[in-house]
Amino acid sequence: MKSNKINKPQLKKPVNLLHNIRRYEKKENNSYAAWLVCVQRTHHETKKPFTDAAYGGKRKALQAAISYRDELLAEIGTVEHLLWYKTIVRSNNTSGITGVYRREKIDKRSPNSLSLYWEAFWRNEYGARCSRCFSIPLYGEFEAKQMAIAEREHQLKRVCAIKESYWHIPHNQKVKKNL
Repeated sequence: MKSNKINKPQLKKPVNLLHNIRRYEKKENNSYAAWLVCVQRTHHETKKPFTDAAYGGKRKALQAAISYRDELLAEIGTVEHLLWYKTIVRSNNTSGITGVYRREKIDKRSPNSLSLYWEAFWRNEYGARCSRCFSIPLYGEFEAKQMAIAEREHQLKRVCAIKESYWHIPHNQKVKKNL
């Protein structure tokens, strides 16, 4: 007998083990090789190199860089940064609030009818785009917009808190041997 349950994808740590970490090598005689941890939060950037020579090889330097990055992100937090980044007002924004839009839609069933609503958009913890609409005729222009803004803020905080919880779990993944 088939189950009617829909399997949601499992939440994971960031897909890229090298998130916020880059590799630098001097091409001429390979005299300088290092991993660079680079983390930006709002308008402040933290950088720290981990050279192969100082850590006894490429793999050990990478492991030190990953540990440093994880400790740094756990210390400074990611929720504030995600909220800041996801609420930057872009140049083409007309509502003044990122992810909140006023929509006018012609009903397909009745071409003479126009639906007016404020809509809030966000990405859920699985990366899927979600939205919720608030009718202008039902709630009024101001109230519908305020409800859309409140919904977006609530969903952003919820998703960011879920994502931050994954940074507090240390990486257990082994570094590939070919590094």
